[in-house]
Amino acid sequence: MIGGPGNISGGCAEELIAGRHPLAILKRSDPADDNADPKFAEAVRFYRGDRGRPSDLKAAIDDFRPDAVVDFVCFEPERVEELVPLLPEGVHYVLVSTVDTYGYPLARIPMREEDPLAPTRNPYGAAKRACEERVARLLTGAGRPATVVRPTYSFGVKSGMLSLFAWAGMKEQVPRMRAGMPVLVPGDGNTILHASCAHDVGRMIARVVQERDTAAGRSYTCGHDGALTFDGYMQLVGGVLGVDPEIVHVPVEVLLAIDSEEVRGSFVPSLTRYNMCFSVEAFKRDFPDFAWRISLEEGVRQYVEWYDRHGLFADPGEEIYEDRVIRAWRQCLTHFRL
Repeated sequence: MIGGPGNISGGCAEELIAGRHPLAILKRSDPADDNADPKFAEAVRFYRGDRGRPSDLKAAIDDFRPDAVVDFVCFEPERVEELVPLLPEGVHYVLVSTVDTYGYPLARIPMREEDPLAPTRNPYGAAKRACEERVARLLTGAGRPATVVRPTYSFGVKSGMLSLFAWAGMKEQVPRMRAGMPVLVPGDGNTILHASCAHDVGRMIARVVQERDTAAGRSYTCGHDGALTFDGYMQLVGGVLGVDPEIVHVPVEVLLAIDSEEVRGSFVPSLTRYNMCFSVEAFKRDFPDFAWRISLEEGVRQYVEWYDRHGLFADPGEEIYEDRVIRAWRQCLTHFRL
């Protein structure tokens, strides 16, 4: 594995360890700094190196001699070009991409792997699509085993859940819900979000690695089997917290008309203005006995407990940008008369 064990990669590593597969992980930081968990420290051979330095990749590959390479941190197409010559013939390469490569608005709901692509809406999705194109040309097109996996939006214990407007995640919204403060949802709340628990997504990727003969040459969307609305997502979080969240809807057109760095840097221009719903039927067809173990409710509960235990939630008394937007929108509504 290149990168990990983290959000999705941690679940993948645990599943491979449980299957008794010898596992090595190349990472930049010192493994002793952040891998005290015995299931990693005792079962994984760690290599310290930089994903962007081919000599580090070559040293780890030559020493460990893997049958498969799972690439969690390939974000530029040139990284694929550097890696391919280092892979011995027959090594199964698995690129961890993203559903953002499908582009928005999606060609259909739910989006399938074979459906037409739309324009990518952010640099991350564009770069990942370029990575996929290199894999198709340099590996799959050359008859070498390769698989592309595209996780849906995936949250884990330590990774922030998605705030539908800003980048800060739910570390600000959770304490606001608890305090009875309003939370912002772009649009009318009926836009679709495909959220998944990162641990199960990691297990799906591990299954792809374990069954190379089935997965080679294919691509899979990896995520929970089903989606929910934006309002449903916020109510899911509120249900775990034991509160009924006060949701304020602000039209997407109004948000996009605000000329501010906060709006331009948010998810609204590129993601949360669109329905995000993806089919996992291809994965289910090829791996029919796979079972998702962690419900979204349990995933939210684990996230909240982790953030509470480590004191990571923000102070709800501190004003954030969403507060200003909500206040301005409510003032507009009070003056709206025909």
